[in-house]
Amino acid sequence: VSGKAKSDKTLETQAEVVAALAKRKADEFESALDRHAPTKQQLAEAESALQTTTQSLADAETKVKPAQSELDGKIKALAALEERKKKTPEEKKNLDKKVADAGGEMDKARREIDLAKSEVGFTGKNVKTAETNLDKARAEQAEAGKLPTLRERALAEAKSIAATGMQDCLDATYSADGSLVYTLSIDGRVQAWSVVNGARSHLVNSSGRLAEFVRLLSDGRLAIAGGSPEMAVMATESGWSLAQSIGGGGDDSSFEDRVIALDFSPDGDRLATGGGFPSRGGEIYIWNVKDGSEELRIPGAHSDTVCSLTFSPDGSRLASGGTDRFARIFETQRGRELRALEGHTGP
Repeated sequence: VSGKAKSDKTLETQAEVVAALAKRKADEFESALDRHAPTKQQLAEAESALQTTTQSLADAETKVKPAQSELDGKIKALAALEERKKKTPEEKKNLDKKVADAGGEMDKARREIDLAKSEVGFTGKNVKTAETNLDKARAEQAEAGKLPTLRERALAEAKSIAATGMQDCLDATYSADGSLVYTLSIDGRVQAWSVVNGARSHLVNSSGRLAEFVRLLSDGRLAIAGGSPEMAVMATESGWSLAQSIGGGGDDSSFEDRVIALDFSPDGDRLATGGGFPSRGGEIYIWNVKDGSEELRIPGAHSDTVCSLTFSPDGSRLASGGTDRFARIFETQRGRELRALEGHTGP
């Protein structure tokens, strides 16, 4: 019995030792787990970083192909440029001409744009001018039918007015266009009178040369004779006088620089002016002669000063010449360029 009790005691002791050893191992295992927790976190982060890097690599590979294509294109373009360097002088000359032509077309396009802008700004003014001219034309048309009667009446009135303003009127005659009546008074004075309103237009002669009759010659001059063995011939127009002034020397002048060229339209109603600042550009204007208003502006008509202008016989076109070695033809309603004629540019 005592031997069995001793054996049980031994087994109990051994069981306690084993339990203590198991507990110690369990504690060591838990401690080891605690030590490896950061490592697991780092491993998870490393795996996430690997996925991100893999995606970035895929994106980079996607971008590489377009970049490679672009590089190939640049290489080809460089090769083409190198090839162009080897072209013959004749081909280079042709290429330069094409570049020059393209530049000319660009300049023409810019002028068209400037012209369109200027047209927008002057449309209202042109409409008002057109309405005024239309009203005036209607009034003149209405008066045209009355001219024969008016002329006869004006002649009688002119003689009456002459009689009240001077000595007796001895003779009278019409001007070539019928707008004036020339009277000869007893004291030898010859005066011009308006057919429309009977007002005196101007004094033709005040020399006091005695005469008995006045006649209009075919060249527009007047001849007076009678009372002496001699006949006198005189011009019918009065001396020059300033009718209209356009522009000026101040900052508010319409002109950028000097006016070099002038030309009247065939009907005398419009005046074209040309000039411009040397080496900067040539400007062309068309003005209404009666009131001095601007009817049309052609900005940048030439790349240098405009030095000559002339209207076509029907007034629908305007030819200009400039120191840029170009002659250009414009239509006079909108200022659109019809043709550009390049001058001599060789040695």
